[in-house]
Amino acid sequence: MIRSFGNKETAAVWAGKRPKSLPPDIIAPALKKLNLLSSATQLKTLSDIPSNRLEPIHSVPGLWSIRVSQKSRIVFWGDAGGAEKVQIVDYIH
Repeated sequence: MIRSFGNKETAAVWAGKRPKSLPPDIIAPALKKLNLLSSATQLKTLSDIPSNRLEPIHSVPGLWSIRVSQKSRIVFWGDAGGAEKVQIVDYIH
């Protein structure tokens, strides 16, 4: 379950909008991943899908990421109770 969003762009994608600040080619895959994240009842559910590439962000305890594209990720703080501060980020700087 998604409890909160970390930015307005990700919330807009969740609401079915296309924010101009995000590349158009990641909107559909990001929405698909947000739906998976929303329906997941535990982190294992996300890790069972290899294309998600669920990974902890070791430098920030409690922060996780799943892959949207080669250079975009959805990051969130979460546990079995839900995901918080969910946001789509450009992972390669």
